[in-house]
Amino acid sequence: MDITKDMQVKVLEYLKPYYRQAVPRTFEEDMARIAGSPDNAFQVLRFLIEEGLVDGEVRPWTLGFSYRNISITSAGVKSVSMEDIGAETVITAKLHQESLSLLAALVKKDGGASPGQKNALLSALQKMPEAALSEIVKQIVAQGVQHLLGVVPLK
Repeated sequence: MDITKDMQVKVLEYLKPYYRQAVPRTFEEDMARIAGSPDNAFQVLRFLIEEGLVDGEVRPWTLGFSYRNISITSAGVKSVSMEDIGAETVITAKLHQESLSLLAALVKKDGGASPGQKNALLSALQKMPEAALSEIVKQIVAQGVQHLLGVVPLK
């Protein structure tokens, strides 16, 4: 199946009014109608989740497909509002998720914090705006580069 930009936009337009709300009970039927078939709906939703434009979980199962906690992300709303799903939006969403994953791994690995402190910090990280996370990651990378410059012999 070819996941077209038009199909992506139609799905995101459908989800946009439900930003931070539950999707209607007719969600699966609506998705199949928009995408042309249940299989196409599954494929396009899986793609949009991978790109960070939709949150949730989609899985194939013996009787069809399973959809859980489907919602449009802020990046998805922005992309459909711009009427163009651009690479910059997708990259920003992916970098934001990768930043969250990196910081979460660092927090979990930290031996100096208690489990309660780690959970509080992880919760705070998930609520932080993208710009703040980006700045934190830049600082971590800068410190890492400085450390490497002091350790690795340069020829």
